[in-house]
Amino acid sequence: MRTVSIADQYPFNGYERRMREVYTQAIQVQRKWLEMSNGYKIVNDPRDYDDEGLIMLLISEDEFYSDVGFEDWLRAIDTYTALPLGEKEKELAESFRDKKAHFLAIRARFTSMMHEQAMQIDRKKYMKLSSLERSEAVAMALLGIPLQSASPRGNI
Repeated sequence: MRTVSIADQYPFNGYERRMREVYTQAIQVQRKWLEMSNGYKIVNDPRDYDDEGLIMLLISEDEFYSDVGFEDWLRAIDTYTALPLGEKEKELAESFRDKKAHFLAIRARFTSMMHEQAMQIDRKKYMKLSSLERSEAVAMALLGIPLQSASPRGNI
């Protein structure tokens, strides 16, 4: 399963999308192929699971519940720059708009931590959020990391 999913993403062929979207596409392709070829049962056979259940099994609970894509990152920048801030803060946020590789690195390194923090702060509230709301919240938190470290004052 992971080979199909990674093949769909690499290089920059969708890897910036939410993992849920990438894995859903991969699962559907694999399910169709297994059905058409009358394939033998395999480990984590997509014919035996609903898409969301299999995705959570494959990517981990942390990644499933803190799934964030580049589109969420861009919305976070839009939200941040709409705040009443100084021009330097807005310029700094805007400077991350086209930094897809930077987003990918931050997402890979910090997403699980964001999920753990949210669960510790208010598990019930976090789990009640829709996947879109969780993605937006995680994107804002991820955006805060480079903004905080790049700010000459150390806090924005």
